[in-house]
Amino acid sequence: MKKGYRLRKFYKFFFAINIALIVYGVSLIFPYSSLSASGISSFIFFIEVVLFLIFLYFLVATVYRGLFDRVTILSGGIEYKTFGYTIFVEWSNISNIGSYQMKLHKLDGIFANEEGNKLKVWFPSGIKMKTFIPLSMFDKNWRESELGQQIKKYAPHLFE
Repeated sequence: MKKGYRLRKFYKFFFAINIALIVYGVSLIFPYSSLSASGISSFIFFIEVVLFLIFLYFLVATVYRGLFDRVTILSGGIEYKTFGYTIFVEWSNISNIGSYQMKLHKLDGIFANEEGNKLKVWFPSGIKMKTFIPLSMFDKNWRESELGQQIKKYAPHLFE
């Protein structure tokens, strides 16, 4: 059995706001850039290019997360796909339910033991969260939802 869950609307809206802020930030920097002014040092141009690349990275990461973040429930375990990596955790390797403090808010989800996980890193980002799967991003009341019932079916030890 395979059942996938996408981000809830709040997080899609949150990522859309981030995209707007990133684009606005770029527009604030580059209308006055050294590209349009003569005699500006190459160091300032270098700083502008670095800032642009940072903005571009955050733009790509934000768009990716808004479109492609997902949790998939499989009979053998749970898979979490996000920007930079995918992790698969067997049901027996999930240790507990808990919260993880993000920059601005707490996320509720499950913690896995570090050993035995199948981690595919395709871009080095977010690796520090490799043992936490943020289920509240996919359903606010995930414990009572279909997502929670699927997890309870395969990992009842988490709800005891």
